[in-house]
Order: sequence, then C-alpha cells, then structure tokens
Amino acid sequence: MKLKTIGLKSALALLTLTTLSTSFAQSIENSRVDWTYNDHWENTQISFEKQIYGTINQTTCTKSVKELLGCMAVLNKSYELMYPDQKLLVTYDQSSTDETAPFKIVEYLDMNADDFFKVKQKYFKSLYNDYSNSESLSLINFNSKVILDSFTQSQVTEANDQMMAGQLYNEYLALAFDPHTYIQPTSYLQDRSKPAVKRKGIGIYFHIEPINGVDSYVLDEIIPNSPAQKFGLKVGDVILKANEAETSESVYEVIKSQDLITFKIKRGKIIVSIDLEKGFYKVEQVQSSVLVRDDKKYGYIKLRTFSDKTACEKIKAAGIDMINKGIEGLILDLRNNGGGLVTQMRCISNLYLEDGSRNWAVKYLEQKVDSLIESKAKFTDNIFGNMHTVTLINGNSASASEATAMYLKDYRKSFILGERSYGKGSMQGVGPTRQNPAISKGATRALYYGPKGLSPQVTGVSPDIQVYPKITQTKPTPFKRESDNYLFVIENTVTPSEVEEQDRKDEVKTIKVCLRDNNIVQNRFKNSNEMKKSIFDNQLETALGTIECANQNIAIFKSIDIPIVDGVTFVDEWKFRMKSIRKLKAKPILLPITPPKLKLAPILPRS
Repeated sequence: MKLKTIGLKSALALLTLTTLSTSFAQSIENSRVDWTYNDHWENTQISFEKQIYGTINQTTCTKSVKELLGCMAVLNKSYELMYPDQKLLVTYDQSSTDETAPFKIVEYLDMNADDFFKVKQKYFKSLYNDYSNSESLSLINFNSKVILDSFTQSQVTEANDQMMAGQLYNEYLALAFDPHTYIQPTSYLQDRSKPAVKRKGIGIYFHIEPINGVDSYVLDEIIPNSPAQKFGLKVGDVILKANEAETSESVYEVIKSQDLITFKIKRGKIIVSIDLEKGFYKVEQVQSSVLVRDDKKYGYIKLRTFSDKTACEKIKAAGIDMINKGIEGLILDLRNNGGGLVTQMRCISNLYLEDGSRNWAVKYLEQKVDSLIESKAKFTDNIFGNMHTVTLINGNSASASEATAMYLKDYRKSFILGERSYGKGSMQGVGPTRQNPAISKGATRALYYGPKGLSPQVTGVSPDIQVYPKITQTKPTPFKRESDNYLFVIENTVTPSEVEEQDRKDEVKTIKVCLRDNNIVQNRFKNSNEMKKSIFDNQLETALGTIECANQNIAIFKSIDIPIVDGVTFVDEWKFRMKSIRKLKAKPILLPITPPKLKLAPILPRS
C-alpha cells in the first residue's frame, strides 16, 4: 500500500485546478438515479452557511466524541466531493502548530474503494477510542474554516447551496447520532410515496462484479420506457467503458455527471457500442405479470418500494386478477427494495397471514417495559394464504422488505429465496419539522422484530434456500450491508437460535431434493438460446421450480402457533398504549437534535 501525507494548505492549493460541474453534485442512490433531486432542495430555506458553518465548529464538534466523529465525517465527505478520483483521508493533527489548519491529509495511492473504506473505518474507530473522555476533547482545536471555505468556493453554487448543505449535514447526523437519522426535503419524500416516480437518468439497476480481474458493472434490470431500453441496453450487459472511463469508479462518475454517454458493452461473446442520452422516465412501483412454465401459470409481483401508499391495494388487485386466471402459486420480488412504510408492510403481510397471526412487533426506544409490543392480524384478506408462494430477497432488500420476509417466513406462508438481506432492523419516525415544514427529519424511534421475537438488525434475514442470480455463480454477490456501510450500527441484543430455522428444515430439504432430482432449473437454462442464457434469472427460475415442487410435496401451513425465542415476551399494542403515560408520537425537529437512546456497537474493519 502506498500512501502520501499532504500538507493541508498544499492540498487546498490544488482546488483551483479541480472543480466539479453542478451535475456531479446531483444525488445518486446506489444504481437508482434521481436527477431531479436538487430541485426538491430549492426553497427549503436551509443554507450551507447556517447548517454547515453553524454546526461544524469548535463548540459543537467538541461536545462529545460522537459529534467529533460527525464533524470529521463532514470534512472527509468534502474532500471526497472535491477530489473524486483520489483516496484522501482527512485526519485531526493534534501536533499541528498551525491553529488555522489543524488537519492532515493522507493520500492512499493505488487503493480500491473497498479497501479505502476500511481504512476510514479504522481511523474513525481510533478517533473514537482516543477522544472518548471529556478531558481529551477539551484539548481539540477544531478550526475547520479553511476546509469549509475551500469547499464552498469550489463546489457550492447558488443553484446547489441547499442540496450541498443537506448532503453534508446528513454526513454529520449519521455519526453524531445514528446511521438512520437524516433530513430530506418534504417534497422529495412525498414524491417517493407516489405510485409512479418521475426521474431523469438512464433507467438501470446494476451490481459490481469482478470480470477478468476488473470490477465491472453488470446490468440487472432495465426500467421499462427508460432511455436504457430506448437506446438498446439489455439485462446481462457488462459495461466496459463509459465515454473514456474504464475503471469502476470513473465509469460511475460518468454515469452520474454526463448527459451524453457512449457505452462499450460486452454482451455474451460480442462487443457492442451504444450511444445514449439521458431523459425523463417513470418508474412504476408495483409491476405484475403471469409467467407460464410447462403450461402452468404462476403469478409474479415486483414491488420496488413500500413508500407507495397504494402498493398494498395494487398487489391485492393484481393478485385477485391472477388468481382468477388460474395461477398455481405466487412470487413476490423484493430484491433491491429498500423498504418504506410500516402500514404497507402490514397490509401486504395480511394478504398472506391467518387471522390471529402476529403481524407486527416493536420495541420503542423510550418505552420502559422490556416486552415487545405486538399487534395481531384481524379480518385478513388472506388471498395468498391457500397457495404456495416464494419471496425473493437479496443484500439490497432492507427494512420493510426484511420485515415482510420475516413474517412470511416465520408463519411458513412463503419460501424465502435468494441471498441474505441488508440487516436494517430499526424504524424511523419521519415528518416535517416544526421550524421548517419544507424539511422533514427522520429519527430512529424503535427496533422491530419478527413474530418469533428475532430482529434482522445487522444479521439480516437468511433465505430458506440460498440462490445466486447467475446459474454459474459459486460465490455470494458482494453486497454492502448495514455493517459494511457505517462505523457504528445499532446493536442487536436478541441472538438468533435454532428456533429460527428448525421448523421448516424438512420442507426445505424436500424442495432442494425435488429441484435437484428433476433438474428443473438446469433444463430450463439448457433449453434457452444464447441470448436468453445471458439474461437467465437463476433466482426467479428457482422460485418457479420451488413452487412446482411445493405443490407436489408440501401441504399448506395454516397454523398460527409458532415457536418464540427464549426470554422474549409480548404485550398487546392497545393495552400498552392505554397504560402509557404519554403517547409514543414522532416529534421531529431540526435543531437542536436530542441524541437517541441507542446501544451502538462499533464495527471493526473486516480483514
């Protein structure tokens, strides 16, 4: 590993030679691009001067070690945005004699993004250990004005001032409080709850996969009616170049910052060139279809987010329609679904569950009893309760997706198939702030649990049947989960036990034997032409085969009696509320923010 220490003022002198276009500062969430994000920040009445200069200062940054970490996160994010092609770590230099610049910049040469992230984790962990007492904090001179001034001059414009303020302020909140405390424009959150979201971008979902020793972007999904579909990109395409960019990091920047892109694509055994121009397109949050295999019909529903307030009623309507068409089972696809509204999760679960089933369990941070607060399903629609179903998850399935998978798994209403989920078991209250309704704040209020009393926090939901996306794949897909993304995560105090898996062990074994002995998936792959082989969805085809095998060998489970983790007790939601002195109601504010009462566990860098 090569590294080089750069004096702060020497590093800042380079800023006049390195500027980023306004378009670079637009938001990108993994591979889902929303190029209208900056528009939502306009008229939110926040500013870089108020949020960043007003927070990242001597007074705030030396209050506690967590706030110190939050402030350092802002400085490091500033350098990341100023120098996207370099691996620069901003460190506090206690020995510095320059009171105007008490920071040191360390450049890590020839290091990939994952390894650099581990370096940052290790540094922040050491910072936490070194300044965990008030005496050491009092010795800090946190004069960050030189860095913030340089960032403002090179990156902040009148057009993006409010968005930049929000982006960096969220970096502060993630470490000063907890990873899921944040602010967002209220209009942005409202847009996300719509049945269809309008975006400007390409319209692709992808993952990074090492191909011939090089990290490359492999397309997982093409959004219907998007520029990607219009200009001819296909599932399974491997991006070799975007304009002149060839490394994964530089390709990523081109996708974010350029409107006209020429892609060099590997498609099967051939190389193709595709010219693409970004444009606006709509993403339907719920998509459904009937899939036919060997003259048998199966229902398929893709849910992109639980933020759509109409998701449950759409799934119900689609389900009834497909049942009337004679489907023999249903697949609910929650891959890459980052979660959303608890109300939608409970409503969708009720389409599967029997009356009397536990359909929600939660423990609020401010409650005084140790029991989990439960609610139970009443007058459920249960339209999918009399057929075998499969729920697809992966490492990007988070929060409400994980809750849905847990409840359907624990009550044996669905076989969970795919890869281990993200591992977010916390619940946030979100709403407009009192001081500024144009800004909404999300703050962690509770941890949620499955009906057996287990939490997916950090550990995620393990599938009944682990299946990789590609039929030739032998190693897990390299997802970044909760514990990979944050220095501190909320601790999971309930340890999984054998109660999680044992009750369906024999059924899963029967399914696996049936799939293997009948070569169901292998035969479908073998009978596909070369183009279909290149886009063959191994998880989806295994899900279809799982339903076929279950219909032949396994009875529908109707009981609501399931095992519970030792030591876990439940209290009825309404009884708890009646006894509570005050209602547990979200009261989001912007400033000041009260630190949540959470047990936070440090995450050590993985070797």
